[in-house]
Amino acid sequence: MASESSDYHQPAMSIVGILLGLLIGAAVALSVVQLLARSGHRELVVPQELSLEGSRFRALVEGSSDLIALVAGDGTLLYSSPSITTVLGYPPSYNIGQEIWHLLHPDDLSDAWTALTRTVEGHDEQEGTEFRLRHADGTWRWMEARGTNRTSDPAVRGVVVVCRDITERKLFEHRLEEGAARASQILDATSDAIVVLNESGQVVLFNKAAQTTFGYGADEIRGKAFADLFAPRALGSGGPAAKLEAALRPDASGAEIHVVQMRRGNGEEFTAELTRSMGQLGKRWVNVLVVRDVSPRMAIQQALVEAEQKLRQAFESSPIATLIIGEDGQVNESNQAAKDLFDLSEDQLDSMSVHDLTERDSLPEVERAIRDLLLKKTEISRFDAFVRAGGREPIPSRWQLARLGGVIGARRGKRQLVCQIEDLRREASRTRALADAERRFESAFEAAPVGMTLVDFAERRVFVNAALKGLLGEADSGDRDDLVEALCGPTQIDRRAFASLIGAASVETFESDLGRLCDGQIAEFKFEEALVHSSGREIPAMIGVSLVRDDSGEPYYLIAQVEDMTEQKRRESDLAKAATHDALTGLANRALFVERLGQAIARSARHGSGVAVLFCDLDNLKSVNDRFGHSVGDEVLATLAFSISQAVRTEDLVARFGGDEFVVLCEDLAGESEACVVAQRIVTAVARGADVSVGHLDTAITVGIAVVGEHERPGQAIRRSDMAMYRGKRAGGNRYEIAQAHGSLADQSIDEARFGSHPGIGRNVDLGDVTRDLGTSSENP
Repeated sequence: MASESSDYHQPAMSIVGILLGLLIGAAVALSVVQLLARSGHRELVVPQELSLEGSRFRALVEGSSDLIALVAGDGTLLYSSPSITTVLGYPPSYNIGQEIWHLLHPDDLSDAWTALTRTVEGHDEQEGTEFRLRHADGTWRWMEARGTNRTSDPAVRGVVVVCRDITERKLFEHRLEEGAARASQILDATSDAIVVLNESGQVVLFNKAAQTTFGYGADEIRGKAFADLFAPRALGSGGPAAKLEAALRPDASGAEIHVVQMRRGNGEEFTAELTRSMGQLGKRWVNVLVVRDVSPRMAIQQALVEAEQKLRQAFESSPIATLIIGEDGQVNESNQAAKDLFDLSEDQLDSMSVHDLTERDSLPEVERAIRDLLLKKTEISRFDAFVRAGGREPIPSRWQLARLGGVIGARRGKRQLVCQIEDLRREASRTRALADAERRFESAFEAAPVGMTLVDFAERRVFVNAALKGLLGEADSGDRDDLVEALCGPTQIDRRAFASLIGAASVETFESDLGRLCDGQIAEFKFEEALVHSSGREIPAMIGVSLVRDDSGEPYYLIAQVEDMTEQKRRESDLAKAATHDALTGLANRALFVERLGQAIARSARHGSGVAVLFCDLDNLKSVNDRFGHSVGDEVLATLAFSISQAVRTEDLVARFGGDEFVVLCEDLAGESEACVVAQRIVTAVARGADVSVGHLDTAITVGIAVVGEHERPGQAIRRSDMAMYRGKRAGGNRYEIAQAHGSLADQSIDEARFGSHPGIGRNVDLGDVTRDLGTSSENP
C-alpha cells in the first residue's frame, strides 16, 4: 500500500499475522467477529460456549496495543478494539456504525480510500498504508495500516484493519532528514575533498570539493576504485596507498593522517594530506577520507627549506669567522672560520659568549651594538674591536652585527644575531658571505613564479615578491618596512591591512577567514578573489593563506600565495564559446539557435509579439567548392556570414545551421512584412558577392520565411522555413519565399521531396530532433 516497513515494525506485523491466521483458520473466531458485527457499538461479548481458541483470539484482540478495527466496504466502522482509547483517546464504542472518513487527514483521504478499495477488490497488499487519524485532543497521529478482505465471509462481511501508531517514528525520520540536509550543506561548503568508501573500496559518497580536487564529474567519481585516486608511485606492496589500504580494514579504528601522492582525472599528480576515519552509512561501516591538496604549500615550504640549506651552506663555507649569538651574547652556532680564528673547538665555542671572546677594552662597544640591534635602533652595526685568540696577543678585527631574519631568524622563540668577525691581519679583502647567503635565501622567495607575501612576526618585517608586485601593477618588491606597523599589532596581525596588501576586493570575507586562521580554528584557507590592479582593472586570482606558529603556539610567519587565474578563466570562456558557436564563421551554432528559438517562442506566447525564422541557403557554393576547392568555399562562407550579420537587425540572431545553410531568428515583429524586409536585405547583401583569395565571386542566396504560429514547436517552425526556402530554390533562387501557415497541407509534396535528402527531419520533428538528427547539405562542414 505505501512505503516498505522497516525492521522496527516486524514484531507488530507478526502479531498481525497471528490475528489474521486465527480469523481465517478458526470457526469459533469467525463466530466472535459475527457477534461483534451484530452487536454494533457495544463492547466485545463472548458466549461461554466459545472454544479455547476463540478465547485466545479475544485476549489477543483486547490486549493488543495496535488498533484493530472491522470496516465495511464503504468505510463504515463496524467494530474497534479497546486500544482505540490508548491510541486515539476515543471510547471503544466511538463512531460505531458511521463512516470513518471524517477521522482521516484531508491530504490522506485519497490514499486511504484507494487502499480500502483495492483490498475489497481482492488485491493482496504486501505493504502497509500510512495515513493520519485525528486524536481526541485534536492532534494528528500517524498510522501504518494493513487490511485483510473478509467481505465475502458471511460471518464477517468487512475488512479487518490493524493499525499501528508510528507518529514517533515519523517525527524521528523528519529529524533525520533535516539533519541529513544540514550535513550535506556543510559537506558541500567545505574546501576539503571528502569521499566515502564502501567495503569494496569504491567511492559511494563525495562532496563538491572532491569533484574539483580530483577533476571528475559526479558520474565519473561515483564507483571509482580506491587505487584509481592515487599516483602510480604511491601504489605497490610497500607504497603509501598500500599502507593506507591496510588501515581501511573494518577492524581498524581511529583517525589517521597520511601524506600521499594522488592523481586527478587528467593524470596530474598532487601531494595531499589524507585523513582517514571510520563511520556508519546505514547499517554498514564505511571509510571516510578527507583529502586536502597541499601541493602549493609543500612547494613553498620546500623552497624555504632549500633557501635555508643554501644559507647554512654559505654560513659554513664562508672564509670570514661567523657566529650566531642569542640576545644574551651566548654563542649558538659557529662556522669553521670562527673555530680557526679563535683556535677553539665547536664544543668550546658553544659554551662561551662574545664577552669571553672580546678584549676587556672592546666590551662596551660590543654590548652597545647588541643592545641597539635588539632595540631596532639600527639594522647593522659595524665597528672595530680586539678579540682573544687562545694565549696569543689580542687580534685586531672588524665586526659586523645584524639581526638574523627570515626562517632561521629566531631560535626557540628568541631573536638571534649574526656576528661576522674579520681578521684585519689578513691582507685579502673578504666578501661578505653572510649578506650574500641572505640574498640567496631571499631569492627563493623573490624568484617564485607566483605572487607571495610573507609577514615575519619575529622580525616584524613584511616581504612582497616581484611576482605579486607585477601582478598588481606596482614597481618595487622585497622588504616592506613601511607596512610593518600597519600590519603587525602588539599581539596579532591587522587583518584589514593585510587584505589591502594583497589587493583583496572582498575585505570582509577575507577578514573572517583570516580571523579563524589566527584564532587556530583552521590551519590554512584558499579562495578565489578578484584583485585590484593599480590601473583599476580586476584580476581573477586563487589565494592560499597559511600561518606557521612557533613552539609556543604564537604566530611565527604568515604566507599568502597569489596565483593569477586570468589565463585559466580565458580558456574556460573560450571553451564555453566553442560549445555554442561555429568555429569557421564565429556565428552561433545550431544548438544555441534552437535553444534561443524555444525561448523566443515562449516569450512570444506571453507577450503576444511576433517571431519569425529565416532559413537561408547559398545558391552556388557547390560550384565554388568544385572549381576552387573547399578552402575557398570556407572563405566564401565566412565572408557571407559577415554580410548576413550586417544585413539583419541588431537584435536578430544569426546562426550557421550546417554546411551552406544559415538561419536567422527575428523577434518582436509587428507582422510578416517586417520579416520580409530583413529577408530582402539578406538577399541583396549576398548578391553583392564575396571578395576572397581567388578574387571576386558572384554569390546568391535563397531565404525561406516562417512566421511562428501559436503553439508551434521550434522544429516545426524550422521545417516550414526550410520548405519555403526549397520552393524558392525551385523557382530559380536568389529570392525569399514565405512559408505556408502552420498546419497547412499546401507544402506536403515539397515536404516529401525536400526531406528525402534530410532524413533527420520528419513531420513530427521537435526541438530534440533538430539538434540531434539534422544532417548537413554541403560538403563544407
